[in-house]
Amino acid sequence: MADIQARAIGSLIGLLSATIRQGQAGWRPSRTGLNDPSLTLAIIAPIAIRWHGWPRIAQEQASLQAKALGADNEGVETSEIFVRIVTRALLGYSRDRILEPFDWPGERAVALLAQGSWRNRAPPLAIQTAANTLATTLWIVAGAGHFDGAMQQALALDREGATVVAVSQLAGAIWPPQLATSSKVVAGLQRPAEGIARTLLAAPQR
Repeated sequence: MADIQARAIGSLIGLLSATIRQGQAGWRPSRTGLNDPSLTLAIIAPIAIRWHGWPRIAQEQASLQAKALGADNEGVETSEIFVRIVTRALLGYSRDRILEPFDWPGERAVALLAQGSWRNRAPPLAIQTAANTLATTLWIVAGAGHFDGAMQQALALDREGATVVAVSQLAGAIWPPQLATSSKVVAGLQRPAEGIARTLLAAPQR
């Protein structure tokens, strides 16, 4: 439990720090309406932590959340894939296993993403869909060596912040010890993140 708790705390601190950073910078209104990746992918970590032992339920909850936020089918399915990936990071899988391709019987853009299409090209310059945001997130995490490197790349590629928040949750789960000592993490987030993580992990898995 100690390892998953550390990764859960790392993912939540990443999420909270990225959210605060974007608030300070001034979060721009979405050009894509309710299908904004910053909405559909921004709060995946709590679902992954709460349902880490039941991936199918985690996907269902991510789907319900995305639908409540007004996402289209692509956005809903991308949220389901992202919660699966974050859950694997929380469970301590190697980065290769976290990012390994898999089959997805849904929207074509999401199916290609699941099969690893993001590996074959640099991220798109105009990030306008949840699938593009997740492709960019995976591309960044695959090429980074630590949390700060991933976040710097996310900030450089996406000024509107959707990728920053997505990367923060996944990178925080993969590199929690580095995240805990990072100078870029907003001070004061450790204790609230610990409390949230403990509460979510203590909840019955079924």
